[in-house]
Amino acid sequence: MTLTSFEKLETLRTELKIREEELQGVERDLRSAMRALAIHRYLKTVSPFYGTVPPPEAAAAVSGLEKHRQALYAVITSIRGEIPRLEATVSAPAAPASRIEGRRNRFQ
Repeated sequence: MTLTSFEKLETLRTELKIREEELQGVERDLRSAMRALAIHRYLKTVSPFYGTVPPPEAAAAVSGLEKHRQALYAVITSIRGEIPRLEATVSAPAAPASRIEGRRNRFQ
């Protein structure tokens, strides 16, 4: 079974919405993790005690979250590029059929 152009378009639009929402969540988590890491680094400048305290667990997730964010951005960019191309094929006017007989007037 193959998808129609309309089904493909609907699928891409749905997937775009899902991935954009997922990207928002990943960016929110990334900001939170980076903030926790920045706080930890700051506290280390305040007292040597904080040098012995391990960084927060969220800080370990920064690298993975950044990779996931980049992957989602690439997918979203790809989908956004595909939608207009697919829309152009769906909305392209059909070529008029050529008539061999020629045009007749209403009296013939």
